[in-house]
Amino acid sequence: MPMNMRELILQNAEGFIRDKGFNAFSCKHISAVIGIKTSFIHYYFSAKNIAGSGAGT
Repeated sequence: MPMNMRELILQNAEGFIRDKGFNAFSCKHISAVIGIKTSFIHYYFSAKNIAGSGAGT
């Protein structure tokens, strides 16, 4: 089942948090992996509010 963009962003954020720690990544890192612009991430989440939305749990 294909995941939606919000889930894809969260999944990648969880991976960065798990592997590098919360302070060691940015939205630029996530956007580079997914292949989208950072503004698209900010459409779904405020800056680093991704962790409060379920990433890293």
